[in-house]
Amino acid sequence: MRTHHLTSIAGLVTALLLALPSTGLAQTQAGAPVPEWHVEHLDYMSRESGRWVTDNAAYRSENEPATEYVLEFGPSFDGSSMTGRLYGQVNGRYTVTLWEYRSYWYAATATSLVSQFGWDGASGIRTIRPEGDGIFRVEQTVVTPGLPSRIEGHLLTVIDEDTHRTNAYGIDASGRQI
Repeated sequence: MRTHHLTSIAGLVTALLLALPSTGLAQTQAGAPVPEWHVEHLDYMSRESGRWVTDNAAYRSENEPATEYVLEFGPSFDGSSMTGRLYGQVNGRYTVTLWEYRSYWYAATATSLVSQFGWDGASGIRTIRPEGDGIFRVEQTVVTPGLPSRIEGHLLTVIDEDTHRTNAYGIDASGRQI
């Protein structure tokens, strides 16, 4: 097996740009700059360990054995994107990853996005937008092969540096909260 080595990230970027075809590329407008609220939100979610734990005692059952759920996020080198995962635990021991995430600023539409994928081929795209000091509205469409898509919402409220509350709800076809 042959291993390739790069001397720098700049070398990788240059190599990728040189590999792109130079013909047929249309001139477009510059992408929207990353807003400070987006970077601050990702920093909040991924700072220190980037680990958020919630107790599942009220919902635990034979079909849902997790005693807690854990969200873990890690930032990119420049803070404008992050990766993460949601997994279950039973009495502090990892069981299974349910969802994986990539959060980023999509400059073409000036939108904070999260791409997610999980079990059974499910995937989703969510948008995040600020709604006030420490309050973020999240809306997502989740699609699973063989099932109708569903639209969900979350209202994330920052309580303090170590706590946030997320209220989840459904969204019907007309865009109303259910």
